Amino acid sequence: MPAFLEIEGNSEENVKEGIKLLGLEKNPTWAKGERILIQDTYNLDWYDMKF
Repeated sequence: MPAFLEIEGNSEENVKEGIKLLGLEKNPTWAKGERILIQDTYNLDWYDMKF
C-alpha cells in the first residue's frame, strides 16, 4: 500500500482548495475514509494491521 496524505477541511470546497494549493490535483482522491480505502482498495484487514 502506498503512502497517502489526509487533508481535512470545513467543507469539500476547502479540501479541494487545499489540494490545489499543494499542487496535488492530478493525484487520486478518496472521500470515504481511510479505513474503507485500506479495506476496499488494498484488501487489507484494518483491524489486523500493525505498524
